Amino acid sequence: MSLANLAGISIYRSNKTFKLPSADGEDGGIAQRPDPVLVKAVHKLTSARKSSAGKVTVMLRNLFKADIKASNDNKKRKREEKEKKSIQAEKNKAERANTALETDLCETTSQLQDEIAAFGSRKTEKVKFMKAQIRGRMVRAKSLDLECPISAVGARYRSEKTGKIVVTAPSKGEEVDYFTNLASALMARDASAPQVVSFSADSTIRSLPSICPASAFATSTKAKDGFEKKIGGIVAVQDDADLVELRSKYYGKMCYDS
Repeated sequence: MSLANLAGISIYRSNKTFKLPSADGEDGGIAQRPDPVLVKAVHKLTSARKSSAGKVTVMLRNLFKADIKASNDNKKRKREEKEKKSIQAEKNKAERANTALETDLCETTSQLQDEIAAFGSRKTEKVKFMKAQIRGRMVRAKSLDLECPISAVGARYRSEKTGKIVVTAPSKGEEVDYFTNLASALMARDASAPQVVSFSADSTIRSLPSICPASAFATSTKAKDGFEKKIGGIVAVQDDADLVELRSKYYGKMCYDS
């Protein structure tokens, strides 16, 4: 029995709608005392027979079907919107990871200082280079689940509220020193993790956890697998064939202008 029918029965019992008249003359419920013509009209309008369903019954059934359809359409729309947002979020994450992968990280502080010195007085280029170095290390470390304790990167470089590393100088004019010190701290942290210098961008895609796969619904498992395959196809790294050929021929070779 549906919850709606149980609720109706509860209301009828509370209101004594169908109570029969008692032997000592007490009147019965409202369903026992109306005019027979009214009872017949109500029975006709609310008939649930397939061959002669009442108009009220037909109306309620149509409204119920329309409500179910609207509910299903709304669920489908919400599901598509959520999937679209999730796909865009994973694409953005993969793009950041790919940018980090394409950034050549400095291995020593002296190399870092040489690179900074090569920009001369171009402060904007220095800041851009340092941010790329920092973000490159942060994205790679995050994809490898490497922790960054406060002993490695101090509170000066972290948000007071979240404790996360902030890639923004506290004041104007301190950008170069701030980013240089932050990059040096990250390099010292990564010295014990050589895998930071190489990782795949698609490794940043998170697989949705499952508490108990044996108890999961087959439909849910199928939807999860389909979503992960769709994400994997979108963020898969696709190398340009011409660039791959040029790299294999000329990468690492010196060119002399005669």
